[in-house]
Amino acid sequence: MSNDVQTAETMETLTPPADAAPAKPAHPRRHSAGVLVVGYGVLVPLVAMAMVVLLTYPASGVENVLKVQITYSVALLSFLGGVRWGISLMSGGTHLRFRPLALITLAMPYAWSILFMSPPVALAALMAGFLLVALVERTGTGSPVPDWYRALLVPFTVMIEIALGLTLLFILNS
Repeated sequence: MSNDVQTAETMETLTPPADAAPAKPAHPRRHSAGVLVVGYGVLVPLVAMAMVVLLTYPASGVENVLKVQITYSVALLSFLGGVRWGISLMSGGTHLRFRPLALITLAMPYAWSILFMSPPVALAALMAGFLLVALVERTGTGSPVPDWYRALLVPFTVMIEIALGLTLLFILNS
């Protein structure tokens, strides 16, 4: 079978019939179990590292846990920027304009520059970064981000802010 025939057959299976009813968007408060498990599962290491720091700081070796918590948070903040890029690319059209993509693209260099900061400054910068991403996603008009993603981002961000904020407060007061 030639590639042209394979491509045509593949397109037929991926493209819904013209008379098909449009898919209903997911309710903003309904998430699949997989989305919830993976979404909140990503937070388990972050919260666990915060607990280790809270229970053992300034014991020997806990600085390494703090560095890992900061690095993990940097990766997570970068990932959120990548998610937004992916959503924009899949949506196409006006979502591929320079300004919206440039704003979210700043999340990655901002996040990775945090690795060169002292732990208290890094934690505060991460908290600001996560809050800024959540605010941009919640207030953006005409954003291609699905409602369920926005709804999940709020508790997700709150949990991140609590974990990082408690770590920051604790190391500042120790």
